[in-house]
Amino acid sequence: MITISLVVPVFQSSWGSLQDDMISRVYYPDTGHEYALIDVWLSWRQARVYCKNLGGHLVTIGSASENAFVENLADPIDDDVWIGLTDEANEGQWEWVTGERVMFVNWEDNKPDVGAEEDYVEMHRDGTWNDLPVTSSMYFVCEWSDWSDEWTTTNSKPEYFPPIVDRILLFLFFGGATLGMAYYNRKKGNS
Repeated sequence: MITISLVVPVFQSSWGSLQDDMISRVYYPDTGHEYALIDVWLSWRQARVYCKNLGGHLVTIGSASENAFVENLADPIDDDVWIGLTDEANEGQWEWVTGERVMFVNWEDNKPDVGAEEDYVEMHRDGTWNDLPVTSSMYFVCEWSDWSDEWTTTNSKPEYFPPIVDRILLFLFFGGATLGMAYYNRKKGNS
């Protein structure tokens, strides 16, 4: 007799209808917008589509305080994240995905690279920015300009959503012997 046991040593969300890949969705009073850290590695272009499909856009940053807010939002993953800045259309002419004017930048030293085919911007863990090529993948932050009741069953603006299952460990037993083990990490795919 073959027995399959599933071990899931992580938290389940009680919010049910939320996107499984959101670590948190928070309201920022300075902008009146909501933001979510998305716990999936995608290219910048894929991340842009992902946010759009959720009714938002890759995050745009208009001030030092908003930059610090996004930096803190990304803190749980301890990794870099895509933001919605690109010079894909015209090299050296940086634009936000929303078309709004670029009023604030926070480039790391000696960045951005001009003419290097690095058209997409990441935010480092320290809040500075760097441009990267289309072949890069990482986590990202989405932004919504209008708060929507569809994200929660309460009438208050959400401040934190618990983590969702992101790792699964599968054991295959035959009698008293372990035949195999499979591990799946949603962040990086099968292991």
